[in-house]
Amino acid sequence: MPANTLSYTDHTAAPRITYYYQIIAVNEASESLPNNEVNTTTWTKLEPWRFNNFGTIEIVEGAAKSADIDLDKLINLEEYALRTDPNVTPLSPYLTSLYQESSH
Repeated sequence: MPANTLSYTDHTAAPRITYYYQIIAVNEASESLPNNEVNTTTWTKLEPWRFNNFGTIEIVEGAAKSADIDLDKLINLEEYALRTDPNVTPLSPYLTSLYQESSH
């Protein structure tokens, strides 16, 4: 990594795996001891959306893919695909009726 790097993105990380990292600083004269180990578990593409809308990545009652907590006849997985808010019924029934017509 370049000097003074403050963050790192591991583009090879796969979803739902825990990765462990340690940093060693290196210059022309020496290298540092490793820092304390840190770890992180990567998310699937759906999990950030679930966390932002339900406060958890776990598949619990309202956050399940097939749940419809706003009762707009769109299940969470459809709300995710359409980028709509699963907690709010649309002000206009147009989106719901349009979707229902296209799924017949």
